[in-house]
Amino acid sequence: MQAGLLYHSELSKQATDAYTVQLVLTLTGTIDPTRIRHAGQTLLDRHPNLRAAFTHTPDGQPVQIITDHTQLPWTETDLTSVSPDARMDELTRVIDADRHTRFDLARAPLLRFLLITMGVGDYRLVVTNHHILLDGWSTPLLLEELLTLYTRDGDTTALRAVTPYRDYLAWLARHPTEESRAAWAHAMAAIAEPTLLADADRDWQPSTFPDEIRLDVDEQRTAALRRFAGDHNLTLNTIVQTAWAIVLGTMTSHTDIVFGTTVSGRPPHIPGIETMI
Repeated sequence: MQAGLLYHSELSKQATDAYTVQLVLTLTGTIDPTRIRHAGQTLLDRHPNLRAAFTHTPDGQPVQIITDHTQLPWTETDLTSVSPDARMDELTRVIDADRHTRFDLARAPLLRFLLITMGVGDYRLVVTNHHILLDGWSTPLLLEELLTLYTRDGDTTALRAVTPYRDYLAWLARHPTEESRAAWAHAMAAIAEPTLLADADRDWQPSTFPDEIRLDVDEQRTAALRRFAGDHNLTLNTIVQTAWAIVLGTMTSHTDIVFGTTVSGRPPHIPGIETMI
């Protein structure tokens, strides 16, 4: 997965990197910026894989290089002098500018903090990273450690022992990719072509941030879907995916449909995998 993310990042070097992940936390009350910065630095010091840079060997193999010590990129911005009417617009501008600032994957760390002061007792902590560094599962784990380190002023004794990411890579290396390729080739053998909705000749942008479309389903229809799912031993997710397959089949005039979905899961064979960042 990381090799694929590295490829896509290099493919879109002149454009926005869609795999830049940004989390904005609203903090209220008395905040100590130095203490937050110290907590973030302790995170980098505790987890070697948060200090990773990504490059290639001379023969083109992607590798990650772990630095001995990396300084946490930290920026503070004060918006208290901006008029109240324009403050939210300026906040949006600052956050967007941060999100559009690309990471150089060959330079660690691929994680940065931005603390924005909105007013007395009103802050935004912007945590930005490249997706090659953290998966979605890791985000709450990282935040839990960050808040614990902040409240305890960097004292790590209350934190669980680190399960090294190296353990996962070692487990992965013991499983030949040829077996996986063969399994997928067998599963896809009957598929004649990809499921394409758009014109292949269209002038595509190399990379862009995704848009989001929301559709609310009323309580009555939601209840009906849940009853149907329960009666047929299905999950709501299975029903949604089936509906999407029907839409794709209708739009492409195909009865064999292929589409992907993102799942959150980790191999249970590695002790401590569920708390690994």
